[in-house]
Amino acid sequence: MNDLTTLLTSLPTGYVMVLSALVAFLLAFGLASLLAARRQRTEAREQSAALAELRQRLAERERRLDELQHMLGEAQVKEARLSTTLEQKQQHFAEQVTLLRESRDQLKQEFENLANEILERKGKAFSELSQKHISGLLQPIQSEMKGFREKVESIHRFDTEQRASLRTELKHLQGLNREITDQADRLT
Repeated sequence: MNDLTTLLTSLPTGYVMVLSALVAFLLAFGLASLLAARRQRTEAREQSAALAELRQRLAERERRLDELQHMLGEAQVKEARLSTTLEQKQQHFAEQVTLLRESRDQLKQEFENLANEILERKGKAFSELSQKHISGLLQPIQSEMKGFREKVESIHRFDTEQRASLRTELKHLQGLNREITDQADRLT
């Protein structure tokens, strides 16, 4: 250190000032570089934290997307199952309607045959019997007609109840189908 002091005192004043200015400049430049490096490290840490947050968000969104795709797949499977069930119910309903129509037609034909047979049988009896026997002959016909009418009305009532039940179930299935379609649309 003494050598440095001796050297500085032996130099002209102008050199000492230039040397002092140079040292001051180097110190200022070093300090500025140090501050810039600190600022860059701080910015790098902030960017690293922001990047980590973005990666976390991306991972969360990918997880949510996977979850939504899974839910959509389940909804599509359920919709397909319900659609198949609806088709089966509609086919069953159509078969029931056809069966009921055939039964009605068959009963109508049986009724006509029975009525023709009764009328034919009774017509012969009417022509052979006198007026006093006519009232006696009408009693069995009326009771047979009443029984037959009750049978036809019972079948018709059963037919009506079955149709109402099938319509209600069909409407319910159609409502479920709409809900599944709406949910699938919202999920997509």
